[in-house]
Amino acid sequence: MKKKVVFCLLPFMLAGCAHIDPDLNNKDLTGYQIDYDISNESGQNVYHVNGQEYPLLLRLTGRSANAAYDSYYIVLTSNTELSFKEVDAKFWGSHLTPTEDFVIVEYGLVYE
Repeated sequence: MKKKVVFCLLPFMLAGCAHIDPDLNNKDLTGYQIDYDISNESGQNVYHVNGQEYPLLLRLTGRSANAAYDSYYIVLTSNTELSFKEVDAKFWGSHLTPTEDFVIVEYGLVYE
């Protein structure tokens, strides 16, 4: 008897309570973006976010391990040698301490 009850309730337990928002577009789920400020000092752009200043805005593109699509990061940094691998490892890693080297201001997938 217990097996019958479990098998009858199993589809409901596995399905859960799904809610689909009809206004949500798939393209809204492909990345994120945070705001940053730009000032011009001595003819050079300086980018400000979270109280930090960064002289460079870089777009890094590559493919994460086991990913179906390429992805991109737009980062603010002062490191001209910053690589996609370093940023990707920080983004997907479990180490939660903030880094002063760079800040990711945008992330997304590249559909080509």
